[in-house]
Amino acid sequence: MYLYIYLRVARKLESGTIEFFYGKRLLNLNISMKKILCIIFSISCFMLYAQEHPVVSSEMCSIEKCEEKWCLKNMDGEIVVSALDSVYYKSGVFFVEKNNAWGIVSLFGKNLIPIQFDKIKESDFFNVVMGLYDTYYMVYKQNKKGLYGIRLNYTTIIPCEYDTIKKEMGVLVLSANNKTTYAFNNKIITDSLDLDNLFQIYGNYVDDIRSYYPIYKNNFWGMIDDGGNIVISPKYQQIKSITRYGLMVKKDDLWGVIDINEKIIIPIKYQNIELFSPDYSVVSIRNHKQLYNHKTQTLLAEPKFDKIYMYSAKYSRITYDDKENLVENENNFKTVFPFVYQSVSDYGNGLFIVNKNGKYGIVDEKNTVKTPFIYNNLYFACRNKYIIAEKDNKYGILSLENKELIPFEDRPIIGYLETIEIRLPDSFEYKVCDCDLRCIQNCE
Repeated sequence: MYLYIYLRVARKLESGTIEFFYGKRLLNLNISMKKILCIIFSISCFMLYAQEHPVVSSEMCSIEKCEEKWCLKNMDGEIVVSALDSVYYKSGVFFVEKNNAWGIVSLFGKNLIPIQFDKIKESDFFNVVMGLYDTYYMVYKQNKKGLYGIRLNYTTIIPCEYDTIKKEMGVLVLSANNKTTYAFNNKIITDSLDLDNLFQIYGNYVDDIRSYYPIYKNNFWGMIDDGGNIVISPKYQQIKSITRYGLMVKKDDLWGVIDINEKIIIPIKYQNIELFSPDYSVVSIRNHKQLYNHKTQTLLAEPKFDKIYMYSAKYSRITYDDKENLVENENNFKTVFPFVYQSVSDYGNGLFIVNKNGKYGIVDEKNTVKTPFIYNNLYFACRNKYIIAEKDNKYGILSLENKELIPFEDRPIIGYLETIEIRLPDSFEYKVCDCDLRCIQNCE
């Protein structure tokens, strides 16, 4: 298909009007002189590019029958490729077969992939290998596999000598004779990679992502980028990708965190490091643990603990010497209570059910006792309106002010968000009460 574009500047250029012909269609555009010059410059560049890279040529080939075989002829009738057993067109190229061997020829008769393979198949490894390639073809010969790539010309990416070629975490993984190697931008990496610990840095755009992988060389770990270049020389016992802030590394049996440029984020001096949140890690110091802030690169002096885990949006729960406590997530992890309770539970109403020496009670945020430590079990019901209490195998209902609303008797009581169920005497059935303690079902 021939494309004709005509551009004519109007007689009165100062009016900022041009006439643009596309085929036989005329468009009148009111645009500034600056935009006119930009259009003229862009079309000039396009024409120069077209001269160097013609899209349509009189040399374009067609498939024709030549005696007993097939051949490719240009538009002048000259045979470009002859004696083909079969040929078909797909994805802008000719797949050709000669003497039971396959190759690929361009639209203009150029041999792109040699006619020497048992099979050629378009691959789904699109954009796996960085560089100029945007189409990939898997080639097969004598049970071996290779890979070709194309943009301006065809180039061998992977020689046809591998048993398997597969994609893992954006990397081409090659296997031959039970040995695994990796392909990066036409580079074959023979050292081991830890693909599970992929580390990525995100730029300003969706596709602006740089990937890095731990590489094992001479008994130590370093980092390699997605172009196959070593960016951190192997000198660490272990490397783990943890957060957007950096890499967890082990050296001389101690752990720290560095960024991809080896800037220290957490000093390499801790027995262990665990990621706790995007901004904090848990570091082990001898017989206890503390929190380290990635952003400020500071170690929090308090709290010290054995374990920590996120309890709610407001609190995290910590344990230390078999005692339990809560810390405030948004207040520099300040402890809520002294370490005197075996368990602490927050119900979001400013009251906490706590266990002290095997008995349960209720305290407020100031650690003021609201319900004494005399119960075997306590929990809230009716959206924290009442307290279901168990004492010496008897159950009762308390108000938040510790007033006994239903006396303690030898029958179970079960509390829900909207109802309370009380077991009937000498029965397996329960009467159901609403949150005003009025019976609404199975009333006595």
